[in-house]
Amino acid sequence: MAYSATDPPSPFWAEAKTQSGGRDPLAIQNSSVVIYTRMMAGITNVTERIRYIGFYCWLFGKYLKKYENQYTLSTQIRLLRRAELLLSYLMVENYPLQNGVGGSNFARKYISDKIDLASGADLNEEKTEIGLYWINPTGIFGQYYNGVVREFGLISPPSGKISVYTITTSGKALADAFNVEIGEKTATLFLQILEKGNLDRTTLKELQPFSLNHISFNSAEQCIYQNLLLGPDSMMHSVNSFHRRETILLLLEHLRNSPQRQAQITLDFLRKNNNKVLSRGQIETDASTFWCFYELSELFHISMEHFHGCFLQNIDHEPQAIQEVINQIMHDVEESFIKEDISIEETNLKELLVKKHQSDLSTHEHNLETINAFRNRATGSCLKHAVYTMIGVYRDIFYLKDQIAEIIKLPEFRFDRTGNLLLLMTQHIESNKQIKLKDFFVKTLHTVINMHTYSSYAKSRIGMGIPHNYMIEENMVWKLKDTFPGRTSPRLQNTIQFLIDIDWLNNENKDISINERGLEILERYGK
Repeated sequence: MAYSATDPPSPFWAEAKTQSGGRDPLAIQNSSVVIYTRMMAGITNVTERIRYIGFYCWLFGKYLKKYENQYTLSTQIRLLRRAELLLSYLMVENYPLQNGVGGSNFARKYISDKIDLASGADLNEEKTEIGLYWINPTGIFGQYYNGVVREFGLISPPSGKISVYTITTSGKALADAFNVEIGEKTATLFLQILEKGNLDRTTLKELQPFSLNHISFNSAEQCIYQNLLLGPDSMMHSVNSFHRRETILLLLEHLRNSPQRQAQITLDFLRKNNNKVLSRGQIETDASTFWCFYELSELFHISMEHFHGCFLQNIDHEPQAIQEVINQIMHDVEESFIKEDISIEETNLKELLVKKHQSDLSTHEHNLETINAFRNRATGSCLKHAVYTMIGVYRDIFYLKDQIAEIIKLPEFRFDRTGNLLLLMTQHIESNKQIKLKDFFVKTLHTVINMHTYSSYAKSRIGMGIPHNYMIEENMVWKLKDTFPGRTSPRLQNTIQFLIDIDWLNNENKDISINERGLEILERYGK
């Protein structure tokens, strides 16, 4: 009987945990993650609204002043969780279409005329009927924003004799500015509700000044957010860098000429920045160069993932001979190349590099062809364009690779991690130039199968589901679950939302455009 990915290991007498999966089936995306983490310090893929930062500074500051030495961490966390849930309720009630609101699904489900904050927020040994708005004990703050506020130098964690979260001098300035915007009367009402643990639904209207989309133009609060985004990348490092500022200016410049749909901005920005940097013919240690390296890495990574994805598409949930699967894939690949009068048995990789040097399609266009073919389950075309994408990246970066190699090893960057593009090109292109295409495709298929198997065993944990996409035993293979090729998320979408929140960009039904304030910032800080 074949294994199932959803069956718990047996015998196992402990509580089953959630299944270990991951969106990096080949374990090669770490190099991309390191790049965007360095470029966008203070903004993550889960910190969607900048005003949460001011809200936490205000909340911690208010209660530190009220309780002084009697303030304990358990009290702080209890009030923090109630505050987060209250914020969710008031956003759902007053601005139901706003995104990036933690706990909003819970709030939408349980909002009523009489709202019991305590039962949905407080951590009790006995589970309530409705459950909790957030599982993590330290709430949305602990799971998402704790690292961000520390990066910006606003809130310090419990340490030594100080057993609670405290605000820094910069954090107090933001807390004071936030308090001015909400007003003392509204602030007092909010705090009273937290202490009480319940409220009437009608009261949510009175709390609108707390809304995450309510940042007054030219207010001290808005100015502080502006200074945070344009300031040093991190207050935790001794050497200042400004990659976040450079990236923001690149995004504003990208949107200067025409509005774009919000969902299209990231990929279009990366593609155009990539072309701009490569056309310079030399490498500089600036944000545009690192985003170019990120994009080229992503193109190579996703091409390899399509080899893995096509293998998955061609196997069943019942055991079958692995060689038969590979033979079928190679038949489809051969048929696809025949349409271009290329024999995969006679042509080697180096000759293909020469043939495609003057390709009528760009590297990005080959990537799109790869994605479309995969969706249509056209295995041969998918893998053909995946290889064209890989050799396109190799060609695009060939004359710059020595310069890039020196930069990515610098201590302040250290982008030479697992999945490093230069290493992958050496392993998969440079070292295989002389082999025939048929052997190259088979070798690459074997490589991605081995990479997935190794990474899956590395992710395996006792009591968790099997992270493998398939199992191989005695030359037989069977599918456990699907994992589809995908890019990493480089935090740029949330950066766009931050810029909308502080009124540098306009959002008209998801059409994003730069406004006068954004143009002023671009003129003041741009090159």
